[in-house]
Amino acid sequence: MINVLIVSDCATTAFLDYIRALHPGCRVRCIVTARLNDWHEIRGDAFISAVAATDILICLPNTLTRLKGYLPEASATVDALVEKGVSTHNPDILLQLDGITSHQGMQVIEIPRFRYLGPRVDCFWMPKLTSPLGRGALHSKIAVSAWMLKKNASDTLKLFNAQHFENTGYFEQYEQERVKLFDTYADSGIDISGVHADWMRQGDFQYSPNHPKAEVLVDIMHIAANASGHFPVISEGEYANYRQNVPDYMADGLIWPVYPELADYWGLSSYQQRWRTGKRDGGEYFELEDMIKRTFASLDSFQDSEEKVRKYLGAEDVWHWFGEEAC
Repeated sequence: MINVLIVSDCATTAFLDYIRALHPGCRVRCIVTARLNDWHEIRGDAFISAVAATDILICLPNTLTRLKGYLPEASATVDALVEKGVSTHNPDILLQLDGITSHQGMQVIEIPRFRYLGPRVDCFWMPKLTSPLGRGALHSKIAVSAWMLKKNASDTLKLFNAQHFENTGYFEQYEQERVKLFDTYADSGIDISGVHADWMRQGDFQYSPNHPKAEVLVDIMHIAANASGHFPVISEGEYANYRQNVPDYMADGLIWPVYPELADYWGLSSYQQRWRTGKRDGGEYFELEDMIKRTFASLDSFQDSEEKVRKYLGAEDVWHWFGEEAC
């Protein structure tokens, strides 16, 4: 029995489903990174035992460092590896954590967080400033810039057009974001360049910049598992049969659409066209003008909104995204 521990973000469910379906000989435990501290505090010795029994750790980059903090007896071993110049970001590295394991070692497969602005280059995150989607921190650069410049919703609405997108460089940013996505995964030994083309042929494969369809996440898990050498290789035929029945749990979450002008430019055959709150918040759909108004209302409700916009968007960039010259 191979003991697998998955420590990731919202991709955890997809990774868990993949391992259970295609590697039934594994015993799998999982924890969302946001709950890692809670798991340690509540379960105590059980947490340490779970980590100690782990043969394969599937995790976000730098998770091993966090686990090391909970398990001081492993610190000397990990620190020694780092001092020797051994990278813990290499998914093929055999980490000899003799202080906490009773077996040969823990194999680590690092899978980066999925974050792809691609067709949604107008998006950015402002932590602790509620998104117009009612949850999370996702915002529009254009809408937020307009709010900072004290513009009204009507004037802001007129900026969502092909000419303004060209002026702001949105069309060119798509390729930059694609390369950035490839490089992020390549740094962990995962080549998604081929499968990305398959995703694009199916149209828009995301619900928001950090929430792709579940099939995208299992594709990434499949590539990582096969490349790692730590699991039996699954044939493409067997994987294809599994993939077509993957439940898309991500479909119930938030939706940030692709603007039609950008979709046309990049040749997306189908794409999300309206904003939607998550299903647990009512699954309410709304249009562009409502997104702008909700953005303004949200920013009006926080005392430190201007300070945060300057921090996360950049004071000088406000003029650029709105399309005016700074005074």
